[in-house]
Amino acid sequence: MIPELIDRVVGLFSSKWANERRETRALMSQLQAIGGIKGGYWAALGSALKHPRATGNHSENAIDPSQFPLLSSGAWDRYRIDPHFRKIVRSLSAKVIGHGLMPNSQARRPNGEPFEEFRARAKQLWEDCHGAIDWHGKPGQGGETLVGLELLAFRTVLLSGEQLFTLRPLNGAEQVARGLPVPLAIQLIDPQRMAEDAAATLIEDGHVYYRGIELDADRVRYRYWINDYMTGSVNVSELQVQPKPYSAARIYHVYLKEDDDQLRGTTWFAAALMPARHGSDLRYNVVKSSAMQACVVLSYTLAAGKSKFGKTPSDASNLTDADGNALTHFSPGMCINKGKEGNVEMHSPNINISGYDGLIASVSRDEAAAVPGTKSSTVTGDYRNSSFSSERSADNDAWPEIEVVQEWFSSQFCQPIYEAIVTAGVAEGYFDGIPGFSVEAFNRNRASFLRCKWQGPVARSINPVDDENASELRLRGGRSSPQRECAKNGVVFDEVLDEIVEAREKIKQRGLPEVVFNSIMGLDSKDLLSTAETAASTANGGANVAEKQTT
Repeated sequence: MIPELIDRVVGLFSSKWANERRETRALMSQLQAIGGIKGGYWAALGSALKHPRATGNHSENAIDPSQFPLLSSGAWDRYRIDPHFRKIVRSLSAKVIGHGLMPNSQARRPNGEPFEEFRARAKQLWEDCHGAIDWHGKPGQGGETLVGLELLAFRTVLLSGEQLFTLRPLNGAEQVARGLPVPLAIQLIDPQRMAEDAAATLIEDGHVYYRGIELDADRVRYRYWINDYMTGSVNVSELQVQPKPYSAARIYHVYLKEDDDQLRGTTWFAAALMPARHGSDLRYNVVKSSAMQACVVLSYTLAAGKSKFGKTPSDASNLTDADGNALTHFSPGMCINKGKEGNVEMHSPNINISGYDGLIASVSRDEAAAVPGTKSSTVTGDYRNSSFSSERSADNDAWPEIEVVQEWFSSQFCQPIYEAIVTAGVAEGYFDGIPGFSVEAFNRNRASFLRCKWQGPVARSINPVDDENASELRLRGGRSSPQRECAKNGVVFDEVLDEIVEAREKIKQRGLPEVVFNSIMGLDSKDLLSTAETAASTANGGANVAEKQTT
């Protein structure tokens, strides 16, 4: 009763504040109800205090399924309205995906040697498919590039916890219209289209059903039950009530497992939702307190023996403005006649809002800590008290998490797409004409041809000179290789060599002297003389050296 009474009192002054109080209390009641479920995410704060040694099934699948849509919906809502959430998503997308996770083919011949021609053709095939492989169409016509699909999928995994996609065949006309070298398109599937429980009565005997996934008797994924969008619906996001089954062999399901038996993903922001709510409430209260402190209230006292304000009777005993009007409000620049024995006072609430910066920063650090590879300074955007060394230390601490996420996402999302594109390219004759390649050899040893490494963004150095010196020392000491050092800088060693050869050829074609190329490569005359002497001394199997020694 007391909260409702307070709402009514507050409503006398501001209906907006009263509505906000009611909405907040309703939300907290909902969260408390959800938190009562044993093992639930929202129960983490309360149950940790009440049952510090609680036992039970901790599997993700054992949690009440109704919680996961709430978590996902909460994460998307915070992403749309909370700048901290949006900053985390943008920052992680830039660090993990950047301008795209690019394949670096590791194909080998049957004798184990690198199959350079196949690698180069596979790279070209990926580039040829880059701009038209989205099922929705080309960029600018509703579709995305391969990099755009990577970014979309990663964002969905972050907020929804999972991403589904399928590879759809194209007919000849569609392939030609798109200009694709392979008859293949990628279709992303929103995870909210999965039927949470509607298809439980439609599964086959002996099978089990969990939130849109049908498992066979061996508990292997058998089918996915997915709701399609309603045809002809004005609202394009409206889903049909009756789900359709799709073979698990056609559906790719990308999510980060928290335990071995987990069947579906959970938003990566699950642990950040409560700190985000606290942070939003705190910042809102600080802003409201500041606004209240800026408010000024005017009060005035009647002159002795008077019962009203105004200029009647006109004995200057009532409070009036400069024009003789009754004083009913206060406005800037007005002059006030205080009247006989009358009094006017100004009141301003004295609210202490100092010290909130540290508390807000602390809550923001909690949000950052909840998501892998996120620095607190990235969320707060406050670098006033940081230095190059402290930021570098924070980068070094966070970047291993980024590398783990890169490796996970490339293996779960990018690698299946790469394998499907290369396999389709082989069937379409894209690799025909390469010496030593045949379709039969590819089919016999696909793993060797489809082996691939993925190159994405790398950590940026605050002091590049120190990193370059360290790289040179590792090479001279035999503790690294040019390939590894190039990878640390986000480039492929083979591509660097190709570009060096291309640069030298262009210099020759333009009739420039060799010294121009040597200057670009940082080679001086001493280096060149030393190289020439070494080559001459080892010519003919060392005969030149023996001849000099005899002489």
